[in-house]
Amino acid sequence: MELRSLTDERELRRHIDALWLPYQRELADIIDDFDLAEGVDFVDAEVDFRLEQLENGTQELVVAEDDGDWVGFVVTDVDEASDVFEQPNRLVVGDRYVDPDYRGGGLARGLMAHAAARADREECSEVALYVDVPNERAIAFYEKLGFETARKRTRVETDELA
Repeated sequence: MELRSLTDERELRRHIDALWLPYQRELADIIDDFDLAEGVDFVDAEVDFRLEQLENGTQELVVAEDDGDWVGFVVTDVDEASDVFEQPNRLVVGDRYVDPDYRGGGLARGLMAHAAARADREECSEVALYVDVPNERAIAFYEKLGFETARKRTRVETDELA
């Protein structure tokens, strides 16, 4: 299994088609209010978004490759703390996904170990991530790795606030 960073448009297109879309569709099946937009060219829109994110220099997109097949990925981003706060710089793990055929074999741990190594390189003393409440399998995995809930994110539709 090889882990490698993606940076060019052609590889991003392959990533979005092979891994990102299946990941997003799986989330839509698990999470009630999570849906992909209608009438959008997902590949073009996501390629444009990812290229912009990668060009800012803080984000990294890494894919796991097994005999030419892309079977998982992790996106990380450095969240630098302002000097006015007593908090560490942290590496935020964004999207992460393992193809269902590769789950349970240690690939998710390998992707998270890669994230931890990047955190060390970037002098981030903390790794953080968001996980959706209905995604119980993911929550159990992260707790097994030692993640602890530090915050609760709440939300409301803007038209419901008066």
